[in-house]
Amino acid sequence: MTASPAPTARRNLVVLGGSSAFTPLLMDALAAIAGRLPPLQIALVGRDAARSDAVARFVRLRNARRADPPDHTIVATGDAAAALRSADIVVNQIRVGGFAGRSHDETFPLAFGLPGDETIGPAGLASALRSVPVFDELARLVPPGVTWVHMSNPLGIGLRALLEPDAPGRAPLRAFGLCELPEVTLRRACARIGVDPAVVTARYVGANHQGAFVAVLDEREHDVLPAILRAIDASEAPGGPAEFGVEGRRLRELGVLALAYRRLYEHRARSVAAQRARTLDRGRELQALADRLLAHYASTSSAELPAPLAARPMPWNELALVPAIESLLDGQPRRLAVSRPAASCLPGVPGEAVVEHFGVQHPTAAAPPAPGPLDLDRPSIARELELTRRIARFEQLALRAAREPNTTHVVECLAAHPFDLAADTCRELAPSILRCARAGAIR
Repeated sequence: MTASPAPTARRNLVVLGGSSAFTPLLMDALAAIAGRLPPLQIALVGRDAARSDAVARFVRLRNARRADPPDHTIVATGDAAAALRSADIVVNQIRVGGFAGRSHDETFPLAFGLPGDETIGPAGLASALRSVPVFDELARLVPPGVTWVHMSNPLGIGLRALLEPDAPGRAPLRAFGLCELPEVTLRRACARIGVDPAVVTARYVGANHQGAFVAVLDEREHDVLPAILRAIDASEAPGGPAEFGVEGRRLRELGVLALAYRRLYEHRARSVAAQRARTLDRGRELQALADRLLAHYASTSSAELPAPLAARPMPWNELALVPAIESLLDGQPRRLAVSRPAASCLPGVPGEAVVEHFGVQHPTAAAPPAPGPLDLDRPSIARELELTRRIARFEQLALRAAREPNTTHVVECLAAHPFDLAADTCRELAPSILRCARAGAIR
């Protein structure tokens, strides 16, 4: 491996899926800390040249009109192979199948009384069948020593494919996944009881979007999680909205601060009803917004963010992706939620399973941070570990189904999911999922 370049040497950042209409917000977040970064050559890689050019044009316009313009060179390209050959860091934000794929994933399970989500359950499996072959193809183009930052869903299954030691036609990557949701959840929860989230030590167990805080220790090493759960419960009106996704009453019963996506497990019928009630599914909503933004980027002479983009929160940039990039460039750890193999951190969870590690860490350190001592006699912790083991098994079988798509593999995978689906339901779901494995499907 070559020696690290001097701090002033230009570094090459490749953004796969850089033609996204929302990429300017990532470029803004990088520009905001440009003084702490080396000069960057940023390649925005997209399949649609017109889209990529429009995004790059707008980003260059914004950077040129800043009071202190960042030393970032922004280029648009459709040649992923050429961009990856010179990469130092790759950010993968590709949505394989576009927003049409997301629409498919979030709607077909509703007919079976199941929530649709591009990471979890049947929809996550459909997303995997469509996405893993593309991730495999791109990974074969990555030279040794490059760091791959995985932001694409389904995050756990896709990352498992990239890290697989016997992946077809290539060596495993130096890759990790990122998510901002644990940090966002912890900050909001600490605010409920007036505790500074910067000083707490949190113990976290689980997989991406499906984990939970099992302890939150203050400066005196006192666990304030029970106080947090009481405060959340007390603030919610009976039958009213659950600010944390899962009702406060249910969180107290579970004894953990679960992430918002756990509502798909704990309040399944309500989640399905909410999705069915939408006029437009989220995929179609985002597609319409993206089309408007891209048209604006291609023609505007203004450097101002369009109002719909400025109003769209994207906390994963400031709280996850940009701190991780900064950590990769300066070598200093940050508090992050990093998806990596479990190693020996979680009792009973296979070492190769991809889980989320939360804490102060360098994202490519040899050993991920352990969650701290876990009281295995506590039912709440035992339940989280069992859920994580089941998700790990589902993702193992999902990768097999993505590599060898057939009805048997899909049905076995669905049967392993913690949704505890009936055998007939697994078989009936299979055609909609296998459709994603066909070349050119849902483009």
